[in-house]
Amino acid sequence: ADGLDKASIALLVRLLRVDKPGPGRRALLYVGLALAYWLLSGGIFAATQGWDFFTGFYYAFVTFSTIGFGHYTISYGDGGGGLAMFFLLSLAGLVVFARLVSELADLLAARGSACLAPPAPRQRQSS
Repeated sequence: ADGLDKASIALLVRLLRVDKPGPGRRALLYVGLALAYWLLSGGIFAATQGWDFFTGFYYAFVTFSTIGFGHYTISYGDGGGGLAMFFLLSLAGLVVFARLVSELADLLAARGSACLAPPAPRQRQSS
């Protein structure tokens, strides 16, 4: 399994070109930042609302990505402290998610233009 992990990481590095500065490295940074923020926020939501961790993570993802299904809602029974915490976490989460989408769009634009470009015509060799 260790060889598979190394091969997977090598493939990811090659595809994203994270070994060089550019959109691949920034995109990977923002994917990690967004995931860490979603995990942290999910834990906070779960702890303050009495939910399990998965529900808190689901709520954070749905809220920060602006999908907002409405399956779960925050209760503000503490006189406004929960509302302030939710507002600050959500505002920062929206910024993180928007930046992630922007970086992924830049990555796709940079990599997609190279992938979609027609191949250069081959030169015939004269004999």
